[in-house]
Amino acid sequence: MKKQVASKSKKKRISQFEVKEPSELLLFLLTIIKDCNRSKIKSMLTHKQFMVGDKITTKYNHPLKKGDIVKVSWDDGFRELKYQGVKIVFEDEDILVVDKMAGMLSISAGKSKSPTVYKTMLHHVQLDNPIAA
Repeated sequence: MKKQVASKSKKKRISQFEVKEPSELLLFLLTIIKDCNRSKIKSMLTHKQFMVGDKITTKYNHPLKKGDIVKVSWDDGFRELKYQGVKIVFEDEDILVVDKMAGMLSISAGKSKSPTVYKTMLHHVQLDNPIAA
């Protein structure tokens, strides 16, 4: 008999928009997001809810070029995650690919307290799904 685990993970609502002509971020957002006023958009900028390309931005006057992709997180801000010794190369719903520095253990050897790739990635996954193990 299979053990069933309740999943409490909820997906983030993220929208993505392509820039058609050069503009500043705030002006672009005011034309794209009709139901948000200027102060709401500035508040969302403060809470890191916008990305241009793969970079989080909090500057309302961030210059946009034609072809840039602007992402909006409607629920909460994007997180900048930096892990010492581990770089996330690719991540989707099912796969996590990392590049670890030489000398860092993949899993712990005995009762070692040193950081490992496993502990780091477990922490990363649990940020989105607290019951993941």
